[in-house]
Amino acid sequence: MRRITASICLACIFSMLCACSFVGETDFAMFEERFNKSNEEVQLASSNLTCEKQDKDTKYDCFFNAKNGGKYMLTVYEKNDVNVLSSCTLCVLSSIKLDIAAVKKLFCSMLFAYAQIDAQKAGEMFEKLGLNDKKTYKTVGTTTQDLDDINIEVIVNGAGTAITVT
Repeated sequence: MRRITASICLACIFSMLCACSFVGETDFAMFEERFNKSNEEVQLASSNLTCEKQDKDTKYDCFFNAKNGGKYMLTVYEKNDVNVLSSCTLCVLSSIKLDIAAVKKLFCSMLFAYAQIDAQKAGEMFEKLGLNDKKTYKTVGTTTQDLDDINIEVIVNGAGTAITVT
């Protein structure tokens, strides 16, 4: 009788632990939930979101006001056939006054939402990519960095800076 009771208790504990975990790929709803959880100042909401269904992907554009005027744009692509995110891009226009702290917060929230990368590791990647230096946003070119299972590409041109995670 003791063994049966112990087995049942272990089974209950195991099932509770399994129920609390998420296994699988991220879709836009999960991305939105994680982003909002990691960034209390800026939230993804229907008021700052547009959605465009394309042939292979659904494109979500999210706009955030910059403190110094203008807007930041976050674009997220979700594959239509499997409802899995394929990439997300943070755009920083060259026409707005650069606020590195705001860009870092958006970058870290984007990485957490996309791949559950914690803020410390995302901050380290932000610095490794040189995104903490204003010169990076003015130097035309492309930088690529791999982090675990994701790839981060920074493209700078006359229009601004695009930080893409795939």
